[in-house]
Amino acid sequence: MLVNGNMVQQTIGQPYGTTSYYNNKIRYNPGFQQPVFSLETIKSSINATVFPNPTSNQITIETALVLENVIIQIMELSGKLVLNEKINQFKSYTINCAAWSNGVYLIALSDSKNNLYSSKLIISK
Repeated sequence: MLVNGNMVQQTIGQPYGTTSYYNNKIRYNPGFQQPVFSLETIKSSINATVFPNPTSNQITIETALVLENVIIQIMELSGKLVLNEKINQFKSYTINCAAWSNGVYLIALSDSKNNLYSSKLIISK
């Protein structure tokens, strides 16, 4: 919040057991400020399709163009990596996921030209 040219911020749950100061008729209590972060949306630049989704045994990833030096990463929502493969070249690739637990997974593709693709995958048995 901006008050008379002064930025005023606080952290939720911040304790106020500190000394108050006055500056330009504004009272403030120093404390702990959480760092500010931003979230950036990255748009997919690889035209790909993952099917079937939901699945129980395997998925196929198909792309509109042949991709080179592709890294495929699939992770659980907790961040645990369940697949990390580098493929020299592909347009269609099948992955066996029969041993994976039910749940939601994140798929990320990147190629040698730093093109990206991401999608969610649902495993339901």
